[in-house]
Amino acid sequence: MTTDTPNRRQFLQRSAGTALTAVGIGALSTTASAEDRTGGQGLLADGFDVEPDRDAFITGYLDGFSDQFGRFDAPDELANDMANEFNANTDAWLSYGNWLLEEAGVTAAGSATVAVEVGISRIPFRDVEDAVETHITTEYDSDAGEFNDLEWVDEPTDDADFEVALHNLAAENGDGELFEFRSEYIDTDGDHELPDDAYLNRLAGKYGGVVGVGEESMTVFDILLGGVNR
Repeated sequence: MTTDTPNRRQFLQRSAGTALTAVGIGALSTTASAEDRTGGQGLLADGFDVEPDRDAFITGYLDGFSDQFGRFDAPDELANDMANEFNANTDAWLSYGNWLLEEAGVTAAGSATVAVEVGISRIPFRDVEDAVETHITTEYDSDAGEFNDLEWVDEPTDDADFEVALHNLAAENGDGELFEFRSEYIDTDGDHELPDDAYLNRLAGKYGGVVGVGEESMTVFDILLGGVNR
């Protein structure tokens, strides 16, 4: 198990120029790992390799394409929903993150504070017009080799190690995707599972054409677990 040491105030952004077109989903990365990691670094893990599944990818793409024309809730409501879902289940996410370190040989980002902008566009494909600032904090015990605290704080921070954004569809779906992943792959008794290929391909397809204006725009999966290598 290893951790990256990030530079202060750098953006977590896609680690390869082809990430959006080849994968369809952004990834967190640090300067130290940007050149040698395709999927990118998340807080708890450094992404997942997946066997391509064309049908699952297309299913996700069609879902994402249709959903982007819907009406989004207000950013403060979306931010509050994500923070509530995450914070009500931080013990589960801590357990999963530490299981990944031990069983899956992933690389964690270590202790960090991530500023998360939650924003929406009133008109599809336009720049974000309304946004609020939140942040996620992680505490990693390097001696024990494990995480011991996670929190999503529904307010800005002046001391971020990284800055990322959840925009539009990724913001609207954030709390639901946190719930879905936790329900499917995180077990209350610690009998966790890695996400399967069908799930990862659907996720990649869902955001294949709709994640972001700007390199810092991503999804909750990217922020927590890193990118998807197809």
